[in-house]
Amino acid sequence: MDIDGTAYGLQACGGIGLFPQDGADAGTLFANSLAAIEEARAGQPGNICFHSGTVKLHTLQRQDLEAELKTALERGLLGLNYLPIVDATTHEVRSVEALLRWPDSVMGSHSTSKIIGLAERTGLIVPIGEWVLRESFGQLRGWHDAGWSELRIAVNLSMQEFSRPDIAARLAALMLEAGVQPEYVDLEITEKMLARDALTRFQVLDALKALGIGLHVDDYGTAACSLAQVSHSPIDAIKLDNSLVTAAENCAQDNAACRAAIASAHALGLAVVAEGVATEWQVNALSDAGCDMLQGFYFAEPLATPDVQSYLEKASRGVKDG
Repeated sequence: MDIDGTAYGLQACGGIGLFPQDGADAGTLFANSLAAIEEARAGQPGNICFHSGTVKLHTLQRQDLEAELKTALERGLLGLNYLPIVDATTHEVRSVEALLRWPDSVMGSHSTSKIIGLAERTGLIVPIGEWVLRESFGQLRGWHDAGWSELRIAVNLSMQEFSRPDIAARLAALMLEAGVQPEYVDLEITEKMLARDALTRFQVLDALKALGIGLHVDDYGTAACSLAQVSHSPIDAIKLDNSLVTAAENCAQDNAACRAAIASAHALGLAVVAEGVATEWQVNALSDAGCDMLQGFYFAEPLATPDVQSYLEKASRGVKDG
């Protein structure tokens, strides 16, 4: 449909409850249809699901998980780990990426993707995301005060946060509250978010860029983002998806794809971060290809807050010694 000159595409999911097996009255039928549509939303876009005993069970399980998420947020049971991002040439730590750490009571047998998916569908991702921003900004202020004044922090934004009309104002308020300068903050968005914002001529990204923060496209090379959208956007860097980085070691085409992505990004004036770097071959190949920064288990696994400063000190000594 066309709204004020902008084209929007819609997809619908459906949940179906049948009389009388799924309910003999309107209230029961409606409740079971809602359960079925929740199951449909968990699948592919455009799904239609009939109600069944399995659907009901899955719905109850999601309701339990939703309650656990709310409890974890309210009781302060969430935590953050940090994954270093290093200079590809010197291996000096340039930034750390904040990663949400779920409590064991929530994780259980649930995957991270399932938990995040539920948080997004229920809207819990917004207060959780705000908690991550406030916590990570406060921690960055602490590291700056401890002498690591050039350290940056990268934080992921969800689609729901990105879609809030007040996202730029909210970020500005959180940075001011923590005493963090915007030039030390990088926000990571997905290709889908970039493509969506392109429909409105980058209104959201321009507002975020005006704050002075860095904008990175995460998991680059795996979704529906065109070079035209990248070239006209106000982003500062791309992060090569770890699947491309991993495959490059054993596949000439994937290695060429990584090199092409790095070359095209540099031609557009963008920096390149490679994530998922796990081997010495990957470190050398990406560095030779001109990649700017590297991130992955080759350098460090996600670090708890108390371990970050000791890692920074150790890494600094290593750079000086080298």
